[in-house]
Amino acid sequence: MSFTLKIKDKVEEREIDGDLTIKDLLDDLDLSSETMVSKKNGEIVIEEATIEDGDEIEFIQIIMGDNFSPIQLNLFFIFFIFLSLFFTFFQ
Repeated sequence: MSFTLKIKDKVEEREIDGDLTIKDLLDDLDLSSETMVSKKNGEIVIEEATIEDGDEIEFIQIIMGDNFSPIQLNLFFIFFIFLSLFFTFFQ
């Protein structure tokens, strides 16, 4: 029994050995469900979904924003508060 796995531009056939879930496959590939969307035969599925013979499994990377340092975040919030106060008083 086998299934098709798609990740980014890669497509490969994989064999199924016993029961296999999306979570098992994510763990095997060292991928996190927090950064990936899982699709089975074109439908978004949860980690507990079972992979069966002939399925097409696709993992789509969730685009993450920049990681800001605490100082950058504090400066952003201070600037935002300043702008809010400025427009409140000078309408």
